[in-house]
Amino acid sequence: MKKRTFEWDNDFDECRAEADAGKFDAELAMFVGKRMYQAYRLERLFDKPFKVGWSICTSTTFDLLWANNLKVKHLSEREAKVLFLAASDVFHQLEFGGRTELEKREDLKARMIRLSEMSAEITLHVEKLTDNPDAQNALSREYQTLFMETLRIHGG
Repeated sequence: MKKRTFEWDNDFDECRAEADAGKFDAELAMFVGKRMYQAYRLERLFDKPFKVGWSICTSTTFDLLWANNLKVKHLSEREAKVLFLAASDVFHQLEFGGRTELEKREDLKARMIRLSEMSAEITLHVEKLTDNPDAQNALSREYQTLFMETLRIHGG
């Protein structure tokens, strides 16, 4: 099978911005992302002594689709790059819990903001600047729960 590949000629950020802005065929991105995911899952099923990571497997799948699939074959290199990033987001949604990298970053940011707010509230309680000592215990438990959940979800 013939392959077509592209190089990131210092245009990754521009292509990522286009993908984040939705400047691609969403139906085609879903099709390609699912194909990339299927190829990855099939590779993981086989008991090979050497297994490649998702990025190599999905890139190879995309290259083959770009060269041979009528839905993708007509795309310019720039369109292919944007579609690859959009399809990679679909792949991430399927493989890594249904959220894109952007959604994960936004979730982490919201959690960090809430943890900072809670920390300030706990400090007020510790310094006896509030009249409700029972609230400190509940707030501390909530803080610990949110902190542990954040580590579980976003930590390495």
